[in-house]
Amino acid sequence: MAAYCLGVAHPPGYPLFVRLAHLWGQLWGGDYGWRINLFSGFCTALAAGLLADLIRRATRSAAASLLAGLGFAWLGSVWGQAVIAEVFGLHFALTMALGWLGWRILESPGDRRWIWAFYACLGLGLAHHHTLVLALPGLLWMAWPQWRRVLLTRAWLATVLVVLAFYADLWWRAEQQPGLNWGGLHTFQDVLGHFLRRSYGTFRLTSKADSLENGVVHSAAYLLFTYARQAPLAWMLVAAWGGWVGRLQQRQLWSLAWGWLVAFGPFFAILGRQRLDTFHLDMLERFYASSYLGLALLAGLGAADLGRRLRPGWAICATVGLLSWQFVTNLPACRLDQRELVASYAHQVLDSCPPGSLLIVSGDLPVGALAYVQQIEGYRREVPVICNGLFGADWFRRSLPVWVQPYLVGRPKVEDLARGFQQGGLPVFSTLRSELKGEVRPRRLCWEWHPQDRSGRSETESLRSQLLDAQQIRPGLGEERRFWPLYLISARISNLRALAGAVHQQQPILAVAALDLVLELGEERALDLLNRGLLRQRLGRHRLALEDFRRCLELAQEMQLANVALVYSETCLALQGLKI
Repeated sequence: MAAYCLGVAHPPGYPLFVRLAHLWGQLWGGDYGWRINLFSGFCTALAAGLLADLIRRATRSAAASLLAGLGFAWLGSVWGQAVIAEVFGLHFALTMALGWLGWRILESPGDRRWIWAFYACLGLGLAHHHTLVLALPGLLWMAWPQWRRVLLTRAWLATVLVVLAFYADLWWRAEQQPGLNWGGLHTFQDVLGHFLRRSYGTFRLTSKADSLENGVVHSAAYLLFTYARQAPLAWMLVAAWGGWVGRLQQRQLWSLAWGWLVAFGPFFAILGRQRLDTFHLDMLERFYASSYLGLALLAGLGAADLGRRLRPGWAICATVGLLSWQFVTNLPACRLDQRELVASYAHQVLDSCPPGSLLIVSGDLPVGALAYVQQIEGYRREVPVICNGLFGADWFRRSLPVWVQPYLVGRPKVEDLARGFQQGGLPVFSTLRSELKGEVRPRRLCWEWHPQDRSGRSETESLRSQLLDAQQIRPGLGEERRFWPLYLISARISNLRALAGAVHQQQPILAVAALDLVLELGEERALDLLNRGLLRQRLGRHRLALEDFRRCLELAQEMQLANVALVYSETCLALQGLKI
């Protein structure tokens, strides 16, 4: 949305990303979200290309260059960020550009053009996200004696001028009152605070850092996360081999790789000191991804060393085979084609709100979805959306439509605003978990189920309505785990299971629908398959019941009830003269 309207995004504002993505969005047609997704893919591909060229220059090995470049692009976290409208693709490209330029400085120490280009690139990085400074220790470690001369040049002016230019542009855009104007920047202190991310805790992800022990736990968990989620074991072993022997092959590149791997990985985890809940684990995945530039460099060094021990033909064949394995392994989790949950969810909620109503939501996911369809698609703009978490900020209240402003006299709370609307005879809708008195809930995804419903309907009628609403936006729902993180989905699955258990006697069709969503959103569990099969059997859907029983027995052979039920359904189908 910020790229679309040249607005001001949340701190640090990402002025470079907004300008480049806005320009990129003018070059292509089609859905705007797809265009910016493509921009992330381009930036990640650029980073992979620079990484491959750096390995080629350092090792003179085509196989190592291929394994490092494509291997980085196809790592789980990297690929996941490369196909969504996020800032990390550009972050990869800028970090890798610094490494590539640093290597060119070492190759041509007397060429000042590379020095000026390096510092200009550093300025671009700081105009994007200041966590880029974590790349500097590795760059200095790469070649400290040579860098001492570089640090004393006037090229630092390029960094300062680039940063000032982009944040001056951010300030100017804020004064134009764009569609997204986070923070309402008016003064130099406002801009400085935005740049430093003071509201988020500067180098931390939130302003409420936890204990140092939590940071140490996250740091240890990073190692397990990297091993389990990124690439096949063989690729990881090549990277580990490069980390072990790379110093003997190419000390400077080995130093850069370890510097980035540690700084963007375990060190950042300790620095951030996030809470140990699944929400922050999911968030840290994006920031860890930058450390895999170092991991890929080590993989390149490892592949170069192993390539020297093999015949050239064997090295290329092994590389192609390993990359093919990595591609096939990570493709199912990273492909995002035919994903329409953002728009369908937002349309579903907005369609529940008649003109003149107020919609109150909370959380990045619904707020982002609604902002996208309203501001970019132009859909149902007459419904003002109140973000509960931002309502206390003056700049957010000023951004609301003019006809809402009379309800904002003084410093009202969200509850006061809702009460004012209701007293004026206007409906109020909300997706908040904590209910507002007298509210009418819009239709929404079924995993936001609440047993209590103030609309006067019975609990079963309410649940039936919510499940039917959810089924309207179900295509691809089970594959939407990159938009609705696993921690959010798993918190709702227990509600769906409880729902199925509560209504399976009186409402078997409703219970089957609930179990359909449980199996679509979560990992397959034998008990869920057995329960759905028994319900289908009761409804006379024996062919579908057989599929559930057979899959249940594949997962848990000891489920004797599934065996008995399977025989019963087969008998029923045989008696009906149907082919089993």
